[in-house]
Amino acid sequence: MTDEGQPSLAELDAAIAATRREYASQRDSLEARLAGHFVDGGDVADRLLSVADEFGREHALELLAERPDDYGVREQRGDYRDAAAELAPDLERLIETHDRLDELARQRDMLEPLADGRPIRTIHIQGRAYEFDGERRELRDRDSGERVSAELEAPAQSRPLSLTEQARLDAGVPRAQPRPGRDRTRER
Repeated sequence: MTDEGQPSLAELDAAIAATRREYASQRDSLEARLAGHFVDGGDVADRLLSVADEFGREHALELLAERPDDYGVREQRGDYRDAAAELAPDLERLIETHDRLDELARQRDMLEPLADGRPIRTIHIQGRAYEFDGERRELRDRDSGERVSAELEAPAQSRPLSLTEQARLDAGVPRAQPRPGRDRTRER
């Protein structure tokens, strides 16, 4: 402990290592349970965690119960509501462990800035620690040192532009904007 009652860097490193081991154990357990229902339990666990992270735990479990084929190839057909209910506590524990891992990483990042004084931003993606460098737009795996680009791609065009939209773009005309107070009735 530091003088202010905060954990030291060594204590945080030990807590992070222990929490990562706990996460790996819980993840292995979830994968094994999913393997009883799906051909590839690891792939389904990835998808389940991604959906839970993006849309919430409840939605991820509802989707598993109602549309299990969205997660992967099933071992057997049938109702997956009971399976989703059985897996809920495992998913909850895994997400809570991941949240605890993020909090420990945040505390550690505050104690150890980069050499140039900028704060480190560590993020965990399914139990793996990455340092995020916004200036370089990359992630660095804290274990292996491997660097991964964090460039965001432009959103894909969901449909081709209509001729009117293309003409508007070619002419440099801005999009139409609503005008408050304009009479919107057909009686002009």
